[in-house]
Amino acid sequence: MGPPISYEAADEISRLMKLFSHPVRLQIITALAVDGPASPTTLSERFGDHTVGDCNYHLGALKSGGVVAIDRSRQVRGASERIYRAEPRSRWPFEPRLHPLISYMIPATSSAADPFSVTVPVTLDARGVADAVAATKEVRSRAAEIEAAAQARLQRADSAGAIEAVLTAGLLGAT
Repeated sequence: MGPPISYEAADEISRLMKLFSHPVRLQIITALAVDGPASPTTLSERFGDHTVGDCNYHLGALKSGGVVAIDRSRQVRGASERIYRAEPRSRWPFEPRLHPLISYMIPATSSAADPFSVTVPVTLDARGVADAVAATKEVRSRAAEIEAAAQARLQRADSAGAIEAVLTAGLLGAT
């Protein structure tokens, strides 16, 4: 019997965990995903206990890791200030199968900045769990219909290129 995950998947998880291993980076990516684009100065003021230099350093690491990008630059007192945004998870350089792990690590990041992922904590009774499972089945069925229509569009010459993605719909932690 082989290992439970491939070396490549383990390497991706390791890279992800290293990128998000610092609490300031988790604060920054969550702030950008939830509140939208911000500069290092804005983030420093929002957090209150991190310098602009700290925020700038960690934004650089997140940018190198492919999870944030420069949204725009503006002139402030003769200097160029960069405004950063969270990249949609569909564009993060991680295996799409890891996105649920990212959602677990960085909760509440559904926003205009990340319309591709939603994590909603819920408290349910037995009937609620059954209803949520049924809703998940409906989502899978609807996704199959959407994919069939997309495949038909992709067959036409005027269609944009295919975008690979993984749909995640389910109930975590229900026993």
